[in-house]
Amino acid sequence: MASDDVDRALYGDLATYLPDQLLAKADVSAMAHGLETRSPFLGREILEYAATLPTSLRLKGWTTKYLLKRVAARYVPPDALHRRKQGFVIPASEWLRGTLAPLARATLDSPRFLDRGWIRPESVRRLLAQHAAGRRDWGQQIWTLMILEIWAQLALDGTLAPSDPLDVELLAGSAR
Repeated sequence: MASDDVDRALYGDLATYLPDQLLAKADVSAMAHGLETRSPFLGREILEYAATLPTSLRLKGWTTKYLLKRVAARYVPPDALHRRKQGFVIPASEWLRGTLAPLARATLDSPRFLDRGWIRPESVRRLLAQHAAGRRDWGQQIWTLMILEIWAQLALDGTLAPSDPLDVELLAGSAR
């Protein structure tokens, strides 16, 4: 039985979040590419041992995995050991300055998108221009707006079908 709030939170993650979310997504992603993955720190013996450790050895201040990091410090460079977590982030900013730039402009500077009234035309044009010129990184915002517009064309307008190729003319409203 969990002896403190940290143990209760860890148990909740272990019983629900890990199997229902993280491990399921990792498995689907890996298998989609023919990979078999393992999570060695989730082995029964390791988990049982870790559960016997006092919270003060697992969490010290804001440092999580305290004991593991102390042991790993012998083998892992400090910059790798102490860097922030990173998800699997798509390089949207790079794509939107490169191969997807024409698609972004056609989609977000089109009458179809601008007539929705969701964002002022001058604002979207400023985002696109600043991003393209490298003055500001608006990649995440532009990506989000593009996905919103593609969803609107699929779900609201019916002007785009799931089987349609995403091309400049179609998303700008000049095809069909």
